[in-house]
Amino acid sequence: MGQRGCCFLKEEVCVQGDADIAHDAGTSPLSYTPVDAGAARLLSNTSPVEAAPAAIDKAAAAGVKNISARSPQEILDSLDQDTRKRVQELLRDHNVFEAHELCPEYVEATQHMNTFRSTAAILCDSNQAWEKKLEGEIDTSSHWRFEYRWGGATPGSSGSDCLWAKLSLDQQVPWYKIFGPWFEPDLDVKANPDMLDARFIGTPTATHGIRCNINGLGGRVFGYTQDYVEVRRFLCKETGFCVESNQSVDHDELVRRGYDAGQVKHKKGMDMLLYCMSFPRAEDKSTAILYARIAPKVPRWIVGAILNYVGPVLLRNVVPKMVENMRGDPEMQQRFEDDRFGVYGYLKSFGSAAFAAHASRGAAYDALRLPPASVVLGRYASE
Repeated sequence: MGQRGCCFLKEEVCVQGDADIAHDAGTSPLSYTPVDAGAARLLSNTSPVEAAPAAIDKAAAAGVKNISARSPQEILDSLDQDTRKRVQELLRDHNVFEAHELCPEYVEATQHMNTFRSTAAILCDSNQAWEKKLEGEIDTSSHWRFEYRWGGATPGSSGSDCLWAKLSLDQQVPWYKIFGPWFEPDLDVKANPDMLDARFIGTPTATHGIRCNINGLGGRVFGYTQDYVEVRRFLCKETGFCVESNQSVDHDELVRRGYDAGQVKHKKGMDMLLYCMSFPRAEDKSTAILYARIAPKVPRWIVGAILNYVGPVLLRNVVPKMVENMRGDPEMQQRFEDDRFGVYGYLKSFGSAAFAAHASRGAAYDALRLPPASVVLGRYASE
């Protein structure tokens, strides 16, 4: 999905914070179309949350066979020059599974696979305790479920500073099209009056990208914000699931990593932490799950009112319009055809293979019936 990968939540739904899951060296963005700019902005007026320990899925990590006593650099140095170069190129673009096929020991040692395992475990955990669950129907074959709880900075931790929210949503749109707004920042700006500008930092790929977004509801009066969001996608062809671990990244960090991040012209607006999973249910249907951490500054009763009353109405009324835009907007459809980054063809091919994998499995999953982590991970759960 990505910064607007899922056509219903906006990046400014401001998920607060840094990566609580152990991240590899390099990350990816996620961009969804807004449920509602005003409500999103109210919740997105956040303050920084202290960095928390990595939330690693210990059960999955304990089963890993390829953990090596050698350091990543020692493993890399032991490879022949061509293999070493290829593995580094693949991981630079976050093609984790392709790199894993070449050198599983190195990919395991750099924690890329543990990020995949832990993110899937968090998204698929059916034993999490929620304070409130809401469900609804968008149409006869599309449903949504929204769950939330107050807690600490890491999933499942105690506390009251952070709101953890999980949205599962069925969509009547081909899976690859939910990524359109992310890969077309100019159309994203055109569709969102509270977005002044958006551009990629470097060239995006299907599995990795960094975007700079300049936002501001009433920005000319209250000032604009400038945020960099990085998306890392795990596209597991064997199981047919896309898992994302997305977060904010600072301008100086991008410069340190060698990117031309441009000038800082506006203040930073938010820190984002957002985990996502998506998969096709049919050639023209898809499901997405978003798990976000939010640190609201407004009173909890206001947050509760928005979540319990405003949110369901917006989901029923706004999401169908967003989906229709993904399916029928002429300018967006032309972008799918042009495929300037070469990503839509890749994602469309993955979506077809993913649907075939789901069809052969015999178990149907959707917003109201999420898969267990073992199904999402496949052989990578304990490899």
